[in-house]
Amino acid sequence: MDPIAIAFKSTVVLATAGLLSVFLRRHSAAARHLVWTLALPGLALIVPALPVDSTPPAALLFSTTVIATAAPTSPIDTGPSVPATPAPWLPTLTQLWALGTALMLAHLAYALFALARLRRACPVLSQHPLILQSAPGSMPLTFGFLRPVILLPADAASWPADRRAQVILHELANIRRHDFALQLISRIALAAFWWQPLAWFAWRRLLMERETAADDLVLNEGVQPSIYAGHLLAVAAASQSPHFAIGMARTRPLESRLQAILSPTTNRATPNRLTITLGLLATVAALTPLAALRAQGPVPALLAQAAQEYREHRSAAALTLYRQALPLLGNEPAAAPAVLALGVDALHRKSYDEAYLLFDRLPLADPKLSTRARLWQGLTLEFKGDFVGAEPLFQQAITQANVPTNDLITALELYVRFLIHLPGRTPDVNTYAAQAAALRQSTRRSPPAASSTAVRIGDDVLPPKLLAKIEPTYSEEARTAKLSGTAVLSIEVDASGHPQNINVLRSPGLGLDAEAVAAVQQWRFQPGTRSGTPVAVLATVEVNFRLL
Repeated sequence: MDPIAIAFKSTVVLATAGLLSVFLRRHSAAARHLVWTLALPGLALIVPALPVDSTPPAALLFSTTVIATAAPTSPIDTGPSVPATPAPWLPTLTQLWALGTALMLAHLAYALFALARLRRACPVLSQHPLILQSAPGSMPLTFGFLRPVILLPADAASWPADRRAQVILHELANIRRHDFALQLISRIALAAFWWQPLAWFAWRRLLMERETAADDLVLNEGVQPSIYAGHLLAVAAASQSPHFAIGMARTRPLESRLQAILSPTTNRATPNRLTITLGLLATVAALTPLAALRAQGPVPALLAQAAQEYREHRSAAALTLYRQALPLLGNEPAAAPAVLALGVDALHRKSYDEAYLLFDRLPLADPKLSTRARLWQGLTLEFKGDFVGAEPLFQQAITQANVPTNDLITALELYVRFLIHLPGRTPDVNTYAAQAAALRQSTRRSPPAASSTAVRIGDDVLPPKLLAKIEPTYSEEARTAKLSGTAVLSIEVDASGHPQNINVLRSPGLGLDAEAVAAVQQWRFQPGTRSGTPVAVLATVEVNFRLL
């Protein structure tokens, strides 16, 4: 969930509703109320067996070995190791958003509970319609879904008969228009977008147009406007009204309602069902493509720049960019690379608690990385010297993987390395090592089908010769985890000596396969030949990653 994109889209929706409301200023209040009723809930619309190839692999022609130190210096020069102190917790934008929404929904739930309690406490005056008697001096109001109720104050019995009738007529207009249900739906939408100023503006406009539309229904029954305006002012003097019920004269200011009531030119037409249906369909049609849009904020640019900087240089600048982007991302999937890079950097600096908390956040951004997150937490505690705490995390990393993956194989191999240093665990070492070896063998991929022009070495086909190569670099993840292994690649060397169609047949894990592919892509060959003519040839490359 990208907060910037949602802010952009909600602003577009509500601003459009505001412009449409201005365009409809000479139409009825019911038409404008329909616009705001559709706009607020409409915000919810903007919130996003394999075939087996038995082709035999090409003969192994090329092999290279990458050797690196197991304990590199951190990309950020921090001098001596920092003590393991907990990283300060700061709420993300998503967490603040959720907290505000939860508070508003809790307040709404309390208001509905209070209304239900009030309904049970009030005596019944009439069954059809259902009218209850509330405390003297309270405001006439209505609420409820399946069987809405009207509340009249106890002193309403002393009102003039026409005032009492017109008040009941106004509340019946709210019931007829299903205003309480629409208000509840809109309030829930407002709770989800409490941080959006235009949402609060839309909420106030919705309440005002709702009461004006109910006034229009009363006047359409033949009530004299001047008399009705007088009764409205008298009722407005009442100050007691429970929260969230639809009070007759609760909406402020009253001046605009009184002007609309007394003006002979006010349009009091009520939209028919066809108009409402068309409005609903138009809202869905307009918001559906908007949901696919992405706001061009600073986050995508920051991420792209950080990813390129980290991939090419693994510099302090890349980590700084990731730190800038992470608070804006919350737990979005796009945050996963930033969380992982910053966690690895914290582990470099021996800031174990900071690294542990960052890795704990990884599956929140991408649940598919749950195995890797627990693996990194296990490694963090292992390097910290907490072997008792590390082992359950290694085991969780293994058990959380539902299908064989590179992360599972890596977790098994690093768990075996961990067990080797524990006394009396030889049987476990043998068991998990055998399981890792079996999975490694079963997950080795067959090379993809060769292109129509590529041929295999043999007979009159001579192999290509390596002219120049770029040595792969160790990924920061693998170096930090002290992981060694071999990447096996299938390639086609085309007739010009360039590697094409590079595929990973075996991955050692933790990004080493990507490093191998990136390096082999830059290799240059003297092309293979058939009868002296250069041709595309299939080949296999092994890249061995070793730590000193």
